[in-house]
Amino acid sequence: MGMETNELMRQANKELRDQRDVLVNVADKNKDINKDLERGRKIIATMSCREFAYRTALYATVFLLLIAIISEVVVKIVGTSSSSDSSSSSGGTTTDTTSKLFLL
Repeated sequence: MGMETNELMRQANKELRDQRDVLVNVADKNKDINKDLERGRKIIATMSCREFAYRTALYATVFLLLIAIISEVVVKIVGTSSSSDSSSSSGGTTTDTTSKLFLL
C-alpha cells in the first residue's frame, strides 16, 4: 500500500509540473499577444494622424483652388466690364460681355 501511494504521489507531481509548464507557456503567449496589440495600436494611431494630415491638405488645396477660380472669374468680369464700357460708347452690346464671360 505504501508503494502505491508513493507512485500515485509521483504521478500527481508529474501532472502538476506538466500543468505548470502549460500555464507558463500560456502566460508567455499572452505577453506576446499584448505586445503585438500595443504595436498595432501605435500603428493605427500613426495611420490616423497621417489620414488627418492628408485630409487637411486636401481640403486646403480645394479651398485654394476655389479661391483661385473665384478670383479668375472676378478678374474676367472686371476686365470685360471695363472693355465693355469703352465698347458701349462705340456701339458694343451686352451679349458681347456675356459671351466673353463664358469664354473663361
